[in-house]
Amino acid sequence: MPNICPVRSGTPASEYTGSVRVTLLLMCVLCLFIAACASARSARVEAALLSDEPPKDFWLAVTVLRPVPLGALINARTEPERSTVPRPARYVVEADAVLRAAVGYGASESTFPPQTRQLTSAQRTHLWRMVRDSALPDPDHPGRTGKLPDLDDFGQQTEGRGGYCITFSIAGERRILAIDEAAPAAADARNLVSHLASLAWIRPRLADAAHQPANGPDSAAQQPEPAR
Repeated sequence: MPNICPVRSGTPASEYTGSVRVTLLLMCVLCLFIAACASARSARVEAALLSDEPPKDFWLAVTVLRPVPLGALINARTEPERSTVPRPARYVVEADAVLRAAVGYGASESTFPPQTRQLTSAQRTHLWRMVRDSALPDPDHPGRTGKLPDLDDFGQQTEGRGGYCITFSIAGERRILAIDEAAPAAADARNLVSHLASLAWIRPRLADAAHQPANGPDSAAQQPEPAR
């Protein structure tokens, strides 16, 4: 009986090997490119943090996240004044120094507040230095995260305490921080919120007054009415 050798159609093994090598080479080049870009971006951020002047693209958004307590629903007029933690709010400072602010339960990362005022160059510079001189820009900050937190999820994670979501851009790099109210890192967030509230002409209450900066380019006491 004659020996029959089957004929297989398709690409030779040598061509498969060549394709794999090309793919691996391209992946290596891509990884090197990504690493180089990340290194260059980090270098730009580090250089910006050495300057007293804010980068042109510096913007900041701070949300005071608070789960809605029963007391706020029953007695909405007095509960915020009696609370011992900063009130729920959303502050946005755009790259052109426009300050936007909104106060109240329900404030979240999706809230886009109305324009409150146009900051002066000195006020924007002072705000930049507050951020720069704090631990917030630390690349290894314990609150650093890759996505914006959901209010309900954040409330569960913090056991109902809430906290702060801070997003900012420095020299082309965007960073997101989610900070528990009980965390040691919350001190920087509270100071920042107090300053933003004073810039927005929001009258401080118990907790806000406790963290109000003693000196600065602007003060809530100098303004006649709070923003809503």
